[in-house]
Amino acid sequence: MQRLNDQRRIIAKANGKSDKIVAQLRRQKLGEIFERMDGDRDGEISHSKIDDVLSLELRNAFRPLLGELEQLQQPLDKEEFIDAGMRLYNTLS
Repeated sequence: MQRLNDQRRIIAKANGKSDKIVAQLRRQKLGEIFERMDGDRDGEISHSKIDDVLSLELRNAFRPLLGELEQLQQPLDKEEFIDAGMRLYNTLS
C-alpha cells in the first residue's frame, strides 16, 4: 500500500510540473500574439489600434476578449493581455 501511495505522489508531482510547463508555454504564446497585435510597438493594444495580423481562427478564439476590449475602451499592456488570455483559456477549457 505504501508503494502505491509513493507512486501516486510521484505521478502527482510530475503532473504538477507538467502543468507549470504548459502554463508557461501558453503565457509565452500569448505574449507572441500580443507582439503581433501591437503594430505600433508602444507596449499597449486597444481595439482601435490592433493590427489585423491574426488568422481567422485566432480572431475567433479571441473574440470575447477583443469584444471586451472594445467595450472598455481602455488599452491593455502585455501582462494584462496575457492574464486575460489565460482567463479566457481557462473559461473555454
